[in-house]
Amino acid sequence: MIAMLVGLACFAGLPSVAGAAAPPPAPIYSFGNGLLGDGTTNQRATPAVVNALINKRIIQVSSFSANGVRPDHTLALTQGGTIYSWGRNGHGQLGYGGGDNFFPKQVPTSASGLNSRVIAVAAGYQFSMALTAKGQVLTWGLASRLGDGSTADRTKPTVINGLDGQYGEAISAGLSHAQVITSAGQMWGWGSGAHGALGTGAAADSAVPIHAELPVGFRPTQVATGGTIVKDGVGPVDFTIALGSDGRVVGWGGNQFGQLGTGSPGPDELRPVEVSRPFDSTILGIAAGGQNAGAFTTDGRVLTWGQNTFGNLGDGKQSKNATPTYVDLPDDATPVIRLSMSAYNTLISTTTSQVYGWGLNSSWAGGALGPDAPALTTTPVAIDLPSQGKYVEIDAGGPTSYVVLQVP
Repeated sequence: MIAMLVGLACFAGLPSVAGAAAPPPAPIYSFGNGLLGDGTTNQRATPAVVNALINKRIIQVSSFSANGVRPDHTLALTQGGTIYSWGRNGHGQLGYGGGDNFFPKQVPTSASGLNSRVIAVAAGYQFSMALTAKGQVLTWGLASRLGDGSTADRTKPTVINGLDGQYGEAISAGLSHAQVITSAGQMWGWGSGAHGALGTGAAADSAVPIHAELPVGFRPTQVATGGTIVKDGVGPVDFTIALGSDGRVVGWGGNQFGQLGTGSPGPDELRPVEVSRPFDSTILGIAAGGQNAGAFTTDGRVLTWGQNTFGNLGDGKQSKNATPTYVDLPDDATPVIRLSMSAYNTLISTTTSQVYGWGLNSSWAGGALGPDAPALTTTPVAIDLPSQGKYVEIDAGGPTSYVVLQVP
């Protein structure tokens, strides 16, 4: 899942190639297990176009699946602000009534009080979020994650209030909590705060937005949320990381696997703490997975830290690492311009349209790294995709992966 949202760009069209059919505008390629968008819950390792979304001009995909449970759901956003969804719908997270649906269907938003088009979406576990061009935040799905004090699930996207009159600038949906960066440079969150994921200084849940106690002078520009259902009766364990305008990265919440990047795993952090990073790094983007996190730098390198059970960190090992460490990337895997992480695996894309991944490629996540990767890989492997254009968006949903071709 790409949990950080930073704004959406339009891309120039590709030149046509003589004798070759032009690709449809912004198709999504899916591969993996359970949420392929083809009307089934099948597993498929070979990337294929989601036919229902051909010519829809997709600019973003967001998917969520918690560890150890079946795949949840996926959201896709078009250039014009239309949302499509598919997957499980036990709590209304698809944005319409009825049962589970594994074929992309448009989410009705006309009656939701929108004042402008939707520019970003975020899929959490059993709930969904959207952000409009004028800063409205919408939620739907499981009651405890809606941010408006609801006690009943909601099947329709609805604008939430409670941000103290501020506008939303970025959103992120995690396992059981949500975060919004506002126009005043604050971070507002709701949902599970049992491990400090709301950053308020208290290990307490909140059904309505409450702002994190950010460090003095820290203005967030990106946010990423992670979390997993931990075994032995512990969980869910959520955490949050944020990138500031000054290049600092801070994190708060669960830290038992070192997912806050402070140099050592330890107790929960109820308030933001600074993520340790190499002195030579300038962070451009961040991402969070289950209990792992990462960042990519202005010179196109990737840092990872946290849980590493499935080789999530790409460091050739399967042991946790609480210190942000550079991934040893192949020469043609740089510079990196996109990073997406899940509880199972990690994806990156480059300026030359190469897509690489590492982590789990079997069991729950069978095929999520393509047909050529081993069942589990702890180092980056290339994912073979049709060479028809520039791949500009990626999403490591966990069991299912998505790659989006450039918008003409």
